[in-house]
Amino acid sequence: MTVLAQMVAGVVGGALNAALIAIRPVGNRGAPLAVCLGVAAGIYVGFGLQDGQPDHAFTELLAALLFIAAAVWWPHATRVMAIAWLAHGALDGLHMMGVIETRVPHWYPGACLGWDVVLGLAGLHWANALDRPGASS
Repeated sequence: MTVLAQMVAGVVGGALNAALIAIRPVGNRGAPLAVCLGVAAGIYVGFGLQDGQPDHAFTELLAALLFIAAAVWWPHATRVMAIAWLAHGALDGLHMMGVIETRVPHWYPGACLGWDVVLGLAGLHWANALDRPGASS
């Protein structure tokens, strides 16, 4: 599977995830973004533990704690969750480039990057909708 195919698969999955979140009123979309972010961060922790390299597990755990902290402290802050999703995508990019060396399935970082970008952009769109005059939650 090429990197482009991996990313397209992630975009499709992210779009389906965003569609499910979009069923909620616009003011109530931050919490599901937060829950999904915690899950996405936790998956990499699992890869880090499975890798068998303590430093890799520590790197993944440290990153996950940052995302989980954001999700716990600002679960209803859609803009914060959107930025956190885009930041998670940046970490996927670091995995793809080999900067973060945790062994993950070869297709996973590309697919996760596509997913993260869709949820990040959707979250920014929803946050901007809340900023418009007359926006309802």
